[in-house]
Amino acid sequence: MPERCLKCGENTMHERIAQMQHVQGSRKVLIENDRHMFCESCGNVSYLGDQISQIELTVARKIREEDGLLPPQDLKAIRLKYNLTQAEMEQLISAGPKTWVRWERGKVVQSKVADTLIRQIAEQPDLVRSLLSRSGVASAAAQQVLAAIDEDVERQVAEMMRQRLGPNPAVDIEMLVRDTAEAIRRSQREVTARIVRAA
Repeated sequence: MPERCLKCGENTMHERIAQMQHVQGSRKVLIENDRHMFCESCGNVSYLGDQISQIELTVARKIREEDGLLPPQDLKAIRLKYNLTQAEMEQLISAGPKTWVRWERGKVVQSKVADTLIRQIAEQPDLVRSLLSRSGVASAAAQQVLAAIDEDVERQVAEMMRQRLGPNPAVDIEMLVRDTAEAIRRSQREVTARIVRAA
């Protein structure tokens, strides 16, 4: 049944699904099956109730697809990989309050720069360790995850060395692996510190 149009006052407003262009910032996004209210008399288009939420999600999803950005479920998975809260992630990447929350909900799209950093966080536990230290995020849960990742890597390297060196090596493999891993991490921290000082 038609509803009253708030623009022209006629009872000719009804729901329809049609192609619509939306503008988000400087970005124009074409949505093929846009569900909205349309006035037959004056052509007014408006969104009611769940139509508003749905179009926000649809526009954001289209932008992420076009730009090749991580979807909300991947952002959440990356955050949970390190047992970080949404607020801790915001602090970790120097984002404003509730920014990560909005990204995970799917209605706001992260920038390409933020997306690149998040992808690096997903793949580089040492980067997370560095960002935790630099940002002042004191997350015992994240530190436990990083320690478990380190132990797993060291275990795999030790097993590989045992296979190469045979059953009775002349060195303590576990100690050698731990010392080497710590030396690598120390070197990475020093290189990062030099880069930061030079910037």
